[in-house]
Amino acid sequence: MAGCSAIGELAGELILGEVNVFNETDQQISGSIKIISPDGDTALKKTFELVPPEDSEAGDDAKNSGIAYNDVWTDAGEYEVSIELTNTDIEDTTSTEEMVNIADTGAEMLGVTLGPDGRDEAILLRAGEDAADISDPADVSTQDS
Repeated sequence: MAGCSAIGELAGELILGEVNVFNETDQQISGSIKIISPDGDTALKKTFELVPPEDSEAGDDAKNSGIAYNDVWTDAGEYEVSIELTNTDIEDTTSTEEMVNIADTGAEMLGVTLGPDGRDEAILLRAGEDAADISDPADVSTQDS
């Protein structure tokens, strides 16, 4: 799968954070991510603009196909994650909202893949403890409690 390889390569180049957004499409993607903590506070609210993987340039923040955010997880529990795409869609999908369980705030991270190869989902959210957990769509799915 080309997408898995590209995410793995990007994950190797990108210093992964607690929340990671990857563009696996062949188009530039703009949008926003909002995460609500288990206690109802906004843990993250950011916009992003990501180029396709083939246009990404290492070390050029303006031309990245992935972005990482830190200092998001406050407490263990269920986080509400919302993704909204701006002026574009992926296979007619412009948004998603999912609950993600984070049991270990010091070890777990979230991967958001926009346009993952070989998947039914246009926007895939996956939690795990390392890059392999969040970058191999065939292996691990979003954790449930």
